[in-house]
Amino acid sequence: MAFVIDADYKYYKQGEISVSYTWNQAKDNTSYNGNVANTATLVQYVKDDPRNLGGMNYSDNQFRNKIVAYGSSPTFHGFSAGLRFSGISGTRYSLLVNGNVNGDFVASNDLAYIYDPNAASTPQYIKDGINAILNNPKVEQSAKNYIVKSFGKIAERNGGVNPFYGGI
Repeated sequence: MAFVIDADYKYYKQGEISVSYTWNQAKDNTSYNGNVANTATLVQYVKDDPRNLGGMNYSDNQFRNKIVAYGSSPTFHGFSAGLRFSGISGTRYSLLVNGNVNGDFVASNDLAYIYDPNAASTPQYIKDGINAILNNPKVEQSAKNYIVKSFGKIAERNGGVNPFYGGI
């Protein structure tokens, strides 16, 4: 589901300003199209059987907001200059583990179990590692939120949300 607003303003001697805003929400049970079972299931980030497509999560192609602004100068002796800004927020990512922890014989598609550093059963070295991440000012707040939301369970597929970023 997406909602798009575009606006365009032409001014003196073919100068132009254009702005586009998109609000988007994309959920699916696998972000790979087609009828090839290996592509649809073995690359899918999972907590259990990759053939189980029963759960809906945010798509690998999800973003929440996108802004594009473009401006061009009036024509001067047949030339004009332009500038474009593009920005996006709400792209998604998953916390993964490198290994075949769920027994599906694929070592690159398993979602990570996030230990709860507040649980007495969590070993101290794991508590220290998680707390080091949570207390590090260089770690994005969105990553910290994803980790905290996942305490004591397997992280949700595409449960991490990137903040707004853009460039000219």
